[in-house]
Amino acid sequence: MYYVMSRAGLTPPRTAAAQYLWVNGFNRLHLVPEGADTTKHPSLRWLKPGDLMFWSTGNTAVPDEIVIITHVAMYLGRETRDAMEIMINSTDGRSYRGVQSNGYGIYDFKMPTKESKSKLIGYGTPPGIPEIIMNPSDVPQVKEPKQ
Repeated sequence: MYYVMSRAGLTPPRTAAAQYLWVNGFNRLHLVPEGADTTKHPSLRWLKPGDLMFWSTGNTAVPDEIVIITHVAMYLGRETRDAMEIMINSTDGRSYRGVQSNGYGIYDFKMPTKESKSKLIGYGTPPGIPEIIMNPSDVPQVKEPKQ
């Protein structure tokens, strides 16, 4: 995500953990509780395209607790064809429309299963991008990427 944000004219920190602190330091972080198991969970109602999503394989999001951030992705929104939610990130093993892949690309945005070690713990708009307050039902849809 560092490269993408840098190319967009932002000056993000280099690591996912530092980006988490960067977003939090500007009071733009929305925490996702451990019980969130679907993208329809109320804690995700303000998630919008361009937001960074932070993942951890350690502890979950608890205020005033040290959180180990292991991954960052960017939410892209919903595709126009069927409103499937997508994100862009680097990964080993995620899939896009059922096709598993590795590396940097577009992937389905699904919440981790309860058995998964990886947990989505928070999200927020990167500093330098104006925060747009929108009704969650007004989140724009994106066109499906060409394969």
